[in-house]
Amino acid sequence: MVALSTEGPLFDAAASLEARLLLAFPADQFMHHVVPARITKTLFDRLSSRSPFVARGFAGLQSHERNGRRYHCAASWMVFLGVKNGRPDLMLAGDRFMPGQIGVTGAGVQMLHGYTEKGLGTWMVGAVENLFADDWMNDEVGLIGLRVSIDLELVDGAALARDEPDFLRLGITWELPALPEQVLTVRNAA
Repeated sequence: MVALSTEGPLFDAAASLEARLLLAFPADQFMHHVVPARITKTLFDRLSSRSPFVARGFAGLQSHERNGRRYHCAASWMVFLGVKNGRPDLMLAGDRFMPGQIGVTGAGVQMLHGYTEKGLGTWMVGAVENLFADDWMNDEVGLIGLRVSIDLELVDGAALARDEPDFLRLGITWELPALPEQVLTVRNAA
């Protein structure tokens, strides 16, 4: 039976995305990170301290109209590509020391869009944006955001037919650390 909390199409898609990004942006030249799909100033400062970098975060699921017993969806991720250069023209075009925004954007789109992972699906790049936030962005860091998705069927029909009786008989069990006994103290108003 599939361990739903550690296996399945979403885990396979995450591994596929990581592998494609490592091909396009080798780990010996780019820092790689897993992040939330929306980054904060603190996280951005940490990410941009070493450039160039690639970061990816799970952004969610969008169900398809053809859903029935099986859950069909587009699983999406945000991919952040960061470069650093004090000169705006070199941040855009790059130089022999650091790739530019145009180069990392082209490489990211080329490696992901239309790539079919056997047994899983085809990656699509939906949006490519030059990300900025005036109040906290480092002027020397260029950040590109790629929204990528892959169509998945999260419920494998054959596995469901085979495993559902056992799954329902056993019930769902989570192996998590125990919660503290007292989470909240409420005072008596009297």
